[in-house]
Amino acid sequence: MPTTCGIEYEDNPSKVFYAGQLIRGRVKFILTEDKNIRGVYVQLYGRGFTSWSEGCSRDQKTYTDQEFYLNERTYLVGGTGEMKLVSGTYIYNFQFTLPVGLPSSISGSDGFVKYAARVAFEVQFWPNKYFDNYFTVIKSSDLNHTPALREPVLVEGTYMYSKSHILCCKNLDPLKISVRSPIGGYTPGEMINLQINVNNQSRESIREFSVKFVKKITYRKRANNIQHKLERMTMAKIVVGGCEKYQNKTINAEIQVPFTPPSTDCTADNIINIEYVVCVTGVVSWLHVDPIIDLPLTIGTHSIQNNTQASIEELPGSPPSYPNDDPPTYEEAMHCTDFPF
Repeated sequence: MPTTCGIEYEDNPSKVFYAGQLIRGRVKFILTEDKNIRGVYVQLYGRGFTSWSEGCSRDQKTYTDQEFYLNERTYLVGGTGEMKLVSGTYIYNFQFTLPVGLPSSISGSDGFVKYAARVAFEVQFWPNKYFDNYFTVIKSSDLNHTPALREPVLVEGTYMYSKSHILCCKNLDPLKISVRSPIGGYTPGEMINLQINVNNQSRESIREFSVKFVKKITYRKRANNIQHKLERMTMAKIVVGGCEKYQNKTINAEIQVPFTPPSTDCTADNIINIEYVVCVTGVVSWLHVDPIIDLPLTIGTHSIQNNTQASIEELPGSPPSYPNDDPPTYEEAMHCTDFPF
């Protein structure tokens, strides 16, 4: 079999593609000796997989499911019968057009959506030999197609703390917190400008606020959608000032959207879905529960146009922008979570 086999993508060293995009690539392999083969083909392969366990001991139950999104192949050599390849270096070009409806690549602790280009060597009377090269797929999501995302997003919460450190139901003092974003949709690289309004009539001072950009991954077993598991993954975090007791305060905070796949379409029925929230947590004394507010946001690939708070400008139909105008590597896009393909 080949001593080396490599796959390169034309003008795309980052290996990031968009659903519906044409992929052009090159396969190069070296044979150190003559081989009789049935064929050599390149295959584009995409699969979603989920697996998690609930319960413990004898009551533990495991839920597993998978779905296939892509399975296309083309023969580079042979495919119609046995033939002989002499030793040497072989280079072949290939191209595929990705289907428009492919879900974005996702990688989490209990599942994944992954894509790969696979070179397979079919050898007579021997198992096939495979060489895989992973790439990232991003499903385009134009935020301008959802007018509601141009509107502000506001979430409020009221929290009650007793005047003493003894838990009781009397003499409770209110702590009111609201978190506001000027728009409801962002793209990677943009800054989320938050306004945290605090009306603290309680005896509890808030030492600081933790602001986290959180990806929420929901894993499902399609045959039984009642069964699911939720994972929260913190992707970025900042800390801002707090608010003393009996005080009112407005706190402004900025947090940048990291590179991440777009939010899953709410109409999609995939076994893995992703959502995003900005989680704002007020840190109080250890005797009380910290107030927490989740602000839901939509992440897309095309920025909202004519948005005065956006930090990245894009033309309609243009590819997404990324920090420093550089697309992510495959490892950055997948956040380096390892799963067998």
